[in-house]
Amino acid sequence: MKGYDPKVFEEERKTFEENREELLSKSEGQYVLIKGKKIIGIYDTMRDAAMDGYKEFDKPPFYVKKIERFEKPIKFSGIRVRG
Repeated sequence: MKGYDPKVFEEERKTFEENREELLSKSEGQYVLIKGKKIIGIYDTMRDAAMDGYKEFDKPPFYVKKIERFEKPIKFSGIRVRG
């Protein structure tokens, strides 16, 4: 993907993994907002987490992730790739 840097959320993913078990035990099914090494908050909806991220940091990047034991794959269908 043009302009995509896979390392952009490396620190935030690490922060999530380091706190994964505690997040799961206290907040499974909710959403976490992370910036760098800091967990900013836990939210009931992705929208609430994103809105707080925009309020707190003005603009991305900030990391919002659903707290779940097993990640669900994203399914795509009906996409045509032109070559």
